[in-house]
Amino acid sequence: MTEKRPPPQHPGTSAACAPADGPALHGRRGRIVRRVGSVTLLLLLIAFWWFFVYTFLVAGWWLLRGYPFADESQNPFVWNGLVDWVLMGLALLSVWPAHRWLRTRIAHFIEDSTDDPYAIISQLSEQVDNAPTTEAQIWGLVQLLAATLNAPYVRIEMEEDGLSAEYGDPPAKALITLPLQYNQRSLGKLHIAPRIVGGAPLHMDEHLLTDLARQVGLALYSTQLSTELQESRRRIVTAREEGRRQLRRDLHDGLGPSLATLTMQADTARETVYENPAFAEELLAEFVDQTQAMVTEVRRIVHGLRPPALDDVGLYGALELLVNGFATPALQTAIRLPETQPALSAALEVAIYRIVQEALTNISKHAHARTATVVLEADDPQLVLSICDDGVGIPAQPDLGLGLHSMRERAEELGGVLTVRSNTPKGSCIIARFPLDTGDSHGTDSRSDL
Repeated sequence: MTEKRPPPQHPGTSAACAPADGPALHGRRGRIVRRVGSVTLLLLLIAFWWFFVYTFLVAGWWLLRGYPFADESQNPFVWNGLVDWVLMGLALLSVWPAHRWLRTRIAHFIEDSTDDPYAIISQLSEQVDNAPTTEAQIWGLVQLLAATLNAPYVRIEMEEDGLSAEYGDPPAKALITLPLQYNQRSLGKLHIAPRIVGGAPLHMDEHLLTDLARQVGLALYSTQLSTELQESRRRIVTAREEGRRQLRRDLHDGLGPSLATLTMQADTARETVYENPAFAEELLAEFVDQTQAMVTEVRRIVHGLRPPALDDVGLYGALELLVNGFATPALQTAIRLPETQPALSAALEVAIYRIVQEALTNISKHAHARTATVVLEADDPQLVLSICDDGVGIPAQPDLGLGLHSMRERAEELGGVLTVRSNTPKGSCIIARFPLDTGDSHGTDSRSDL
C-alpha cells in the first residue's frame, strides 16, 4: 500500500495529512524566508558583479586607447555610445556563468539548513500523538520531513505490514537511504532526496538525518506497539470467547446427550433386571462402555484447558515426557533443565509447555532434522527457553502457518519475546525470553523430586 502526494510546495487536502498541516506550514514559511533571502542576495551579488566587470572593461578600454578615448572634443566625459553599449553587453555575457556559480554557493550557504532543525524531533512526537491510524502517521511523517528538510522527495517503507508513503517525485539519483529501527528491531527504510541546485545535490547533515531516522523509528515503533497491543487484546478476547463456545459445545453436544442416554439406560436396566436379566445385563455393559467414553471425553476437554502432566509430574517432568515422546529412529531429542526449578506462574508453565510442543511438532513435520534440543535456563531476571534443530532451517519470511505466530503470541501475552535465528552449522533456533516474576507461582521444585 503506497500513498503518494504532490511535492511539499503544493500541500495535499487529504484528511490523512491533517495532523501534519501545522508542522508543514511552519516548514513552508521557513522555506519561503530562505528562498526570499537567497534570491535577494543573488540579485545583489549579480548586480555587483555586472558593475565590477563593466568597470573593469571601461578601465581596460581607457588603458588601451588612452585617456580621453571618446571624441576629439577633449571632454573626458563624452563617450562613444557604441563603445558604451558594447562594454555593457560584454559585462552582461559574464553574468550567466557567474549567476550559476553564485546560485550554487548561496544555496549551499543559505538553503542547506532548516529553522531550528532539532525542533523537528518535538514535531515528530506531536505528529505521533495526533495521527489516528498508522497510515495517517506515516503520511504525516513524510509530509513533515519533506517540509522541514526542504526535500523534494521523501519516502517511508514499512517492512512488516507493507505500508509505504512517499511525497514528491522520485529522483533519478542522489537518494539517501536510512534504516528505521528501534531496539534492534528493523521497522523499515527512510528515503530522502536532497535538492539539486546547479546540477549538484545539496549537502545534508548526516548526524541530523541519523537522529531523525532514530526518532522516526521510535515513533513508528510506538505506534506499531500500540496497534499490536490492541490487536493482541482483540485476539485474546476472541480466543476466550471461542474457547467458551467450544467448551459449551463439548458439554452440551457431547456430554449432555451422553448423560441423558446413560440415565435412560439405567432406568431401563432397573425396570427389566427381574423380568429380563440378560437384557438388563446387556444394557449395563453398554452403560459401562459409554461411561468410559465419557471419561475419555472429559480428559480431552481438561487436557485442552491445561496439560494434566503439569499437575501430575510438574513442569520438568512434563517437558521430559513431551520431548521423549517426539523421539523417533530418525529424530533424536534431548532436553537440558536447571538443577532447581525457579518459581513460575501457572500461565508461564502452560506457555513453556505449549511452545515446546508446537516447536517440536514443526521440527518433526517440516525441518527434516536428525536432532532437536530443548534448553531451559534461568538467567536472572529472565527465563530463556530455546528449541534448536539441525534441519533445513526456517526461511527469511517464515509462514505464520508453521505455528510461529501462535508461539510468539504466547510469549508476548506474558511479557516475553520470541525470536527465530539460524543455528550453527545448520538448522534453526526458536528462543523465547520471559521475565521471572515470583508474584504468582507455585514455589520451587527440585529435579530430585521427580
